[in-house]
Amino acid sequence: MVYGRGKKIKENNMKKNIIFALFTAFMLIDISVGFYMQWNPTVIVILLGMLFMGTICYLIGICRHLIISSIISYKEKIHKAYRKYIRRIAVNCGRKVNRWKLEDTGENHISLLSPIDDFKRHKEYIIRLKNAIDQPNVFNIALTGSYGAGKSSILKTFKAYYPEYHYVNVSLASFVEVNMSESDSTPKSNEDSFEEQLEYSILQQLFYHVKATNIPESRFGRIERTSRKKRIFVVVCILLFVVANLCLFCQEQVTKYFLIPTEVLKSSFLFGLSICVFILGICVILFQLILFIKKISIKNLTLDKATLEFEEKKNVSIMNRYLDEILYLFQEKKYNIVIFEDIDRFENTHIFTKLRELNLILNQSEEIGRRIIFLYALKDDIFANAEERTKFFDYIVPVIPFVNVSNSGDLFRRKIANLHIPEAEVRSSFITDISAFVNDMRVLTNVVNEFDLYRNLLDKKLNKEKLLAMILYKNLYPTDFSLLHQNKGVVYETFISTGLLKDEIKKDDWKRLEEIDLEIQAISEESLRSIEELRAVIVGKLLKLWPGDDWEIYCDGGKKQISSLFSEENILHILDGNIYFENKYYRYQTRHLNADEIKSSLGESYKYRIRKKIIQSVADDKIKTLRDKRKVLMDDIAAIDKYTLTDIAKSDRDIFEHVDIPKGEEEKYKVLKYLLEKGYIDEEYFFYISIFQEGRLTPSDQEFLLSIKFNAPKEFDYKLQEIPSLIQNLSVVDYDHKGILNKDLLKFCLLHEDEYEDECDAILKQMVVHEQYIDLLYQFMQEGDCVPTFIKRLVHIDKNVWKSLDMDKKHTNKDKDRVISTLFKYADINDIRAINTSYPFNTYINDNNNYSDLFEDIDQVRARELLDLLNLNVQSLIDDSNAADTYSYIYENNMYALTLDNIKVIFKHNDLPVVNLDSAIYTSIEETELNELQDYVLLELPAFVENLMLASSNIHESSDTIVSLMDEDIQTSDIIKLIKHNDTLWDDCKGISDENIVRNLFWKNKIKMTIKNVKHYCSCIGTWKIDSSLVVFMNLNEEKTMEEFTKLVQSNDEHETELLASVVKSDNINDNIAFSIFNNHWLIDVWSKELSQLNETRVRYVVDEGIITVSPSIYQDIIKGNPKLSKYLLCKDPDKIISEWDEFAFSITTVVEILSWVEYKKYHSFILDKIETESVTPIIANALLAYFSKSDSEFNLSLYKEAMEKSDNPALKILASTCCIAKRLIAMNELAGIFAKTKGIFEGLEKQGEVYSISKQVEGAQDFMEALHQSKYIGQVKEKGDYLTGKVLKRKPK
Repeated sequence: MVYGRGKKIKENNMKKNIIFALFTAFMLIDISVGFYMQWNPTVIVILLGMLFMGTICYLIGICRHLIISSIISYKEKIHKAYRKYIRRIAVNCGRKVNRWKLEDTGENHISLLSPIDDFKRHKEYIIRLKNAIDQPNVFNIALTGSYGAGKSSILKTFKAYYPEYHYVNVSLASFVEVNMSESDSTPKSNEDSFEEQLEYSILQQLFYHVKATNIPESRFGRIERTSRKKRIFVVVCILLFVVANLCLFCQEQVTKYFLIPTEVLKSSFLFGLSICVFILGICVILFQLILFIKKISIKNLTLDKATLEFEEKKNVSIMNRYLDEILYLFQEKKYNIVIFEDIDRFENTHIFTKLRELNLILNQSEEIGRRIIFLYALKDDIFANAEERTKFFDYIVPVIPFVNVSNSGDLFRRKIANLHIPEAEVRSSFITDISAFVNDMRVLTNVVNEFDLYRNLLDKKLNKEKLLAMILYKNLYPTDFSLLHQNKGVVYETFISTGLLKDEIKKDDWKRLEEIDLEIQAISEESLRSIEELRAVIVGKLLKLWPGDDWEIYCDGGKKQISSLFSEENILHILDGNIYFENKYYRYQTRHLNADEIKSSLGESYKYRIRKKIIQSVADDKIKTLRDKRKVLMDDIAAIDKYTLTDIAKSDRDIFEHVDIPKGEEEKYKVLKYLLEKGYIDEEYFFYISIFQEGRLTPSDQEFLLSIKFNAPKEFDYKLQEIPSLIQNLSVVDYDHKGILNKDLLKFCLLHEDEYEDECDAILKQMVVHEQYIDLLYQFMQEGDCVPTFIKRLVHIDKNVWKSLDMDKKHTNKDKDRVISTLFKYADINDIRAINTSYPFNTYINDNNNYSDLFEDIDQVRARELLDLLNLNVQSLIDDSNAADTYSYIYENNMYALTLDNIKVIFKHNDLPVVNLDSAIYTSIEETELNELQDYVLLELPAFVENLMLASSNIHESSDTIVSLMDEDIQTSDIIKLIKHNDTLWDDCKGISDENIVRNLFWKNKIKMTIKNVKHYCSCIGTWKIDSSLVVFMNLNEEKTMEEFTKLVQSNDEHETELLASVVKSDNINDNIAFSIFNNHWLIDVWSKELSQLNETRVRYVVDEGIITVSPSIYQDIIKGNPKLSKYLLCKDPDKIISEWDEFAFSITTVVEILSWVEYKKYHSFILDKIETESVTPIIANALLAYFSKSDSEFNLSLYKEAMEKSDNPALKILASTCCIAKRLIAMNELAGIFAKTKGIFEGLEKQGEVYSISKQVEGAQDFMEALHQSKYIGQVKEKGDYLTGKVLKRKPK
């Protein structure tokens, strides 16, 4: 059945093939007949179409089953392609919708950089340009102004409003070097080569401005673009030309090979058509050949060994070489205004000469026949002077810059305001600050355009002012901005170098700190307190070099006295060596001193001006100011690590100091330097130059990474998120920056210690050298799980960690205890041992009641190992049941301090009473069975005595305990201290032989007062005379001493006798003690022979008490030591003294003195008679006259005369005589003789009848004259000036 179906299909296919063959043959015959019979071309086209459609249907019929099978097999592919195209259509639709939205919502207005058409602004310039162009004699016009002044905009406006002119523009803004023909090998200078290239560029712009078809004869070759239609047309024309040639000249070959009948080829229609095509083709070929020949130039022509070579034109400029081309251009194109722009950028004025020449040639050319104007847009300073400037141009139109430094700020503000940015985000003051750097309208416009784009694409939270500064930097320094994306350039190097700048600032500040410390030290150590003292030192050193008194000092050429050397001027002359010595007797002998000699005398380190400044600082209390400065400087140093680049700039550092800027280009980067110093471009610049792609790193992670790169550390607790990704982005070098310190990063590395071991150590090393090391350590101690690992690794790295912790004063001991406890628990024992060796723990642990906390939760084996290592001396023991083992180990190994509190803890631990420990600690310990404690006390006995036994409350140690200490290793001085310190009263000291100890027992009144103890004291000190210690001791124990002395009986002990005698003779001993010895009649022989050595009080006591009576011998003994007691002794019993007068053998002085005592008044006559006149001396005479001048005195004429004669006191003579004369004790006849012998003041009184005068100034003169007058010795007393006068009366002889 299948076989039958296949056979049927095969038969059907055969039928189809036969039918198609017949159809095709029929159609081809019809078409051929149509061509031959010259049917209507439309019929022929219809037949060709039917043949084509039939062929297509046949092919479809043949391939139908193939197409159906392919569709079935590729159904899935078709389905996928369908979905793909549907999606593409949807995407395109979505894009179209979005485009509509953008067109609806987007701002249509943009600020272009290209010239703008603004008639209102350019009106005045347009008018002047138009007027100049209308002048027939104007051919060269200059439009001058600075870059960005608006010249191009003026020209654009002019062209828009005057389209009747034909313009051609030549602009060299993008001029590049044009390579000349390789065949042109003539050497030229660089300048000539540049000019040729410039001219060539001008010609290129002129000719390429015009279509090649408009100047077909131009020799400037160029690539002509041929359209598809033209190419088809050319091909068809060529085929027609070939067919025409075949029909005309190859009819037989055409008939032979193409089977076209000869009749057809010879038809008149085809022949005529072929002739026309042939002739037209020949004409076109000839025309193109002529054009080709005109464009080529023959350099040489060789004809069978003969060469024809044309000489090249040398030293002809490009413009002159192609002058005919230029003329041809202007012939073909009706240009009448040629605009040249930016031709001044190459600072070459020679081109203007050639252009002016070209303009002259064009305007004088008869072939052109019209006026052509060259309009130049130039900058003002292209020519050096006004003459050159005006020589080249027929008219100059100056353009006032629309933007310059003075008004760029206003325009900047307007453009920023058009962006609808709030004033707070971009302050007007900021715009004013940066606008000074923009004086070009195009630059300003572009800055605003780019700023608008950046602010819309970047993070909206970015600081708009910093973004605007970054865009300004991008426009002013485009190359450096491009390098910034590659981590290169000036900005990048500047931020990278901040670490070096900070280190240098620190170095300078530390140096200043050292200077301040040295100045503080110098002020503190300065011994002199005034500049005068300083000068005195210098003068004193100079005088040591002075040869002697025979030498004079000359300073500054003049002779100086020593006192004048102390002036500031002369001090400076001395220090400068401007001083010398000259011998005043031998002027030729001089000795000059130079500055070195003076310096050597003062010492090499002596600096007068420095010392003077220091002394002045002392006077001004400058040390306080310096300390304040030091504190401020220390705060500044601590803050340096947080300095930004702006802070560094404020410290007067050159931020480009470590930036590689080519020499001579420093001025180029001054604007950039300003932006950096002001902080407009800061360490976060990376966020302002690129769109952050949030992926593996979050923005905060990226910011942290940049802070490391630029050495601008973030705070330690700065939050990180994608730490593994961050670590992958960190290089090995980054771990050397302090910015790597971060709590989250360190915690992550510690928790993954095995994977990030090196990273852990690197971060910890940075922590160790950080200024806030301890603060960071404590901050990280709050992190829980990773703290043990943190401490273990930190201790392994830093062996000074404990020293840093202990020196820290900001944190409490509780914080330190937590760190130490963790360290003891987790750190390696060897690391702890190394730390303890470097800086021991024991001082801190000993001084703080915290050891139990430190060893809490530590197993006993490790705890004992640590205790042995630490060598503790615990200040406060704790009897804690939780730490019983630790307590026992400390107690048994004497790892505690011997303090009262610790001993109390030990007593309580052993259930012993502690009541007496405060007052008798050693006695209490000795009474116990605490052998370890007793041995420890003896081991530390000196310190124990010093710290505990001499404590203020410990004053009741027994004497036996103190005596027992003498057998131990203890100094005598400590025993003495104990004696003095304790209130214990010793019964005796018989077992003590040390003099100092015994002496102190008595001196401090620490022993009972007994004669036995006193004798032991004297035997120890080696003398039986009372000393100061015994004096004090007896006085303090006065009653007991008196009691002991009263009980004494007669003894033959010489030492005791000597002791008692010294007691009564001591003036320092209390009198009552001495009286007790006087009252003991058994002891009278001890002191009775020492009366001369008894003091007055004690003499009076024994006399008054009748213990002794005054006898001549006793009297003499007593007054040897106490002469003032003479009157006291003699007045006790005057009758007895008178009766034994001769035995006393008084001196005349004593006798005269007795006359003045009232107790002996009744015995005056007796006493006067006992005085011998031969013993009267002037002193005695005066005493006697004084006695006689008293009204109640007794009189003795012989003594009176003797006294008047020997006395040297006129006043006493007058007084005594007046008294005696008035009492009529002397007869008148006696007076004259007495006056005659006395003379002196009495001279003249012995002569009768003469007038006697005496000065009123003499004491008693008036009474003396009255007494003489009353006694009729002189007459009436008269006053005569200062004198009293009286005439001596004559007396009758007896």
